[in-house]
Amino acid sequence: MDGIKKCINGHFFREDLEKCPFCTEGNDKNNQTENKIKKKFDVAFIVNLVRVFFSKFLKKLKFSKNEGDPLFSFLKNKTFYFHFVLASFTTILLFFAWLKYIDYETGHGKEFPLKNYQSVDVHDLESLSEQDNIIFVIIDSVYTDSVDKGTVFTQDPLPNTFVKEGRKIYLTINSQNTQKFFVPEVFNKSEREAVVNLTENFRVNLIKNKNYSEESSVVTSLKVGGVEIFAGQELLKGTMITVIFGNGRNMNIIPVPDLTGADLDLSQLLLHELSLKVGEIFYEGVITDSLMIVVVKQYPTSERKLQSGDEVDLYFKQVPDTSNTLLDE
Repeated sequence: MDGIKKCINGHFFREDLEKCPFCTEGNDKNNQTENKIKKKFDVAFIVNLVRVFFSKFLKKLKFSKNEGDPLFSFLKNKTFYFHFVLASFTTILLFFAWLKYIDYETGHGKEFPLKNYQSVDVHDLESLSEQDNIIFVIIDSVYTDSVDKGTVFTQDPLPNTFVKEGRKIYLTINSQNTQKFFVPEVFNKSEREAVVNLTENFRVNLIKNKNYSEESSVVTSLKVGGVEIFAGQELLKGTMITVIFGNGRNMNIIPVPDLTGADLDLSQLLLHELSLKVGEIFYEGVITDSLMIVVVKQYPTSERKLQSGDEVDLYFKQVPDTSNTLLDE
């Protein structure tokens, strides 16, 4: 027959199949049967093994009771009970002794509120450490006027925190040496520029003569305690500097232009042509597009007159974009 094959077991099947489906199915069934038998055998073997173990154990126990085997004979011995009670008592005693030792080592129940050591001189810390049974550790130093120099500024833990003896207290000390800063270059500068630069780290005392003028007067000298100082010298932070003004610049008067409505680039160009500079820049309202901002206010105003090198502060505000409206029309 065309397209039909016969296997060795006499089964007929299609020629396009590699194996006889009847033989394959039979082999699968045989394998499943063998696996089930094997599993049953394994379970039966384990059950039988457990049964034999318990059977031997029960026989041994019965033999011990009937024949007086020494396995449980100690239960009739009074010495056993004496040793058992003694061992139990010793165990309990050692347990409570261990608890007491732990309390002693950790200082349990011996906590006390921590004192406030702020403003305490660093030279007194050693005696206080022995007196209060704590350890001071200096971790940092700062420059501040809130406490005296060379005294404690902050502590960790904070005051009134409950601590144990031997606790480490971390301190921040106010430095004995005040921080120093360089004197900035303010010679021949206007009052506003000089004050801004100097007051960052120093105090200032302004001395103006009877001919003082906001337009023409500039810094001619700096003094500390009557002694003249110069840019680049180091002074302690907060030093009082006397600023003396005079007519040191030329008398060329430059009228301030009206920059209202100009953008930043145009404002810089106009001021540069007049030998003036852009000072501080301020923004009013919400700025979403820096290309749409214009000057709405300035200081000094266009009514004032300045000298070469003076600055003009500008106030910018964003204007609405009308380009789309014009295109729609």
